Amino acid sequence: TARYSMTEEDKKEGTQENNLKVWLKKYDIPYDNLIFAQRKKKAIIENEIDVMIEDSPYNIADVEDHTKIIVFDNIYNKGVEHRRVNSWYEILYIIENAEELL
Repeated sequence: TARYSMTEEDKKEGTQENNLKVWLKKYDIPYDNLIFAQRKKKAIIENEIDVMIEDSPYNIADVEDHTKIIVFDNIYNKGVEHRRVNSWYEILYIIENAEELL
């Protein structure tokens, strides 16, 4: 699930995927690939995903045996025990320093 923080100025008409790409480009946040999927475990296995950024406790429990998880902090996922972040910049830092931090 892709979620991100956008100001009203940042918002553009279009799909969630397009809006996220525009936002990542605007703030110079690199990525190799973005995958939007309802069936997350299947997408992780089929695409050999190394790291998943997620906030849903249900989705985290479903995929945690198949990939590394970075949890986007939220009030409803306080009980989830994985690396937690509050911004995309924190995620970038973790990924760039993956050997030490994941």
